[in-house]
Amino acid sequence: MPYKVINTYNDTEHNVLYKKGDTYPKEGFEENPERVKSLQSIHPTYKRSFIAAETIEGGQGDPKGEDQGEPDEVLVEIKSLSKEQLEEETTIPQLKAYLDSEEIEYKSSAKKDDLITLILKSRE
Repeated sequence: MPYKVINTYNDTEHNVLYKKGDTYPKEGFEENPERVKSLQSIHPTYKRSFIAAETIEGGQGDPKGEDQGEPDEVLVEIKSLSKEQLEEETTIPQLKAYLDSEEIEYKSSAKKDDLITLILKSRE
C-alpha cells in the first residue's frame, strides 16, 4: 500500500531519496511491513517520522491523516504556544515529539490533555 512521505529522507535499504510529498514505496520497490512501521515511528535521533501513518486512498492523492508540518518548526512553535493553542493546533504525535526532544517522560498511552499538562509544567 502506498504512503505519503512527510519528511525527506534517504532510504538506505534501497538507496533511494524520498522527498516530502513523494509516495512510498517508489515504483519497482516493495514495502517491508517492519520498515513501514519504523518509518512511521518518531526516529529517536531525528525526532521525526518519515511516512504518514495512513495509506494513500486508491494509491493517489493525500493520505487520510493530516500533514504534521516540518517537525523542527513544530517543536519550536510548541515551546511558545498557549494552552488553548496547544489544544487546537497540535496533534498527539507532535506533542510526544516535543516531549521526547525535551527528554520529558510520559506514558505511551497518555491523552492529549495529559501531554499538554506536562509541557506546561516543564515551562515553570
